[in-house]
Amino acid sequence: MVKSLFLLLTLCVSSSLWGKSLVVLGHFDSFGKAPFNNSTVVAKEIASRLSGDSEIEISLCPLSTSFDKAFLEMENCVRSAPTPPALILGLGEAFCGMKIETMGRNLDNTFGPDNDGVERKNQRIIENAADVLGINAPVAHMYCSLTQKEQKNFSISSNPGSFVCNNLIFQYLHHYPKENFSFIHVPSHNCKNLEFKNQQNIPKIITMIRGGVRAQSAERVPTTKKELRARSQEMTDSCLKRFYRSIKGSDERGYWK
Repeated sequence: MVKSLFLLLTLCVSSSLWGKSLVVLGHFDSFGKAPFNNSTVVAKEIASRLSGDSEIEISLCPLSTSFDKAFLEMENCVRSAPTPPALILGLGEAFCGMKIETMGRNLDNTFGPDNDGVERKNQRIIENAADVLGINAPVAHMYCSLTQKEQKNFSISSNPGSFVCNNLIFQYLHHYPKENFSFIHVPSHNCKNLEFKNQQNIPKIITMIRGGVRAQSAERVPTTKKELRARSQEMTDSCLKRFYRSIKGSDERGYWK
């Protein structure tokens, strides 16, 4: 009887995802004394709008604003998914604009504690690992799925900061270099006209998710100026070419500023 119920449950789950692409969507809890984290608001609205979608199935992944927990929580969400995700996307807060992250750096450096009271000063995340890793997802195709007018709402960033978001990005890129992992920073909870910003931004993020799912392949984003220039020259599509030209290399003056 138990085996029969398990089989039925498995078939139901498989059936719900049949013909769909699974997207694991990570979002953070409120930080410090903030009443909420806008990444959670955005993630839940995306999931709601894509509920019943014929192409995409969203699996929400709650993350803690904690150096010691966020990566493990994302890892658990992906490993426990009923089918391998086509795209893994993390959302976090940053200022009042939209930032598409293209790199993660091997450094924790805080100006205050995480939600567990942990502070880190110029501490490497993983010893003997690379200093910088590029995002390994079809992030260029995600960006270029937007119209040129929509693209103006996004910054192409090589600076995810040095707090928990960056820690999650670098760890995931290091431990799972062949999985399609990407990250977008959304406006913070305390930004003016936040509800309006969200209503403008959410459809664009959904468009990017579709673009990421539909892309046939992904290559890790280069991190040096020379490599980025070479990648740009390889592109025949004008938007893809412009995307790689817009990224500041880790060896350029002003990197991380």
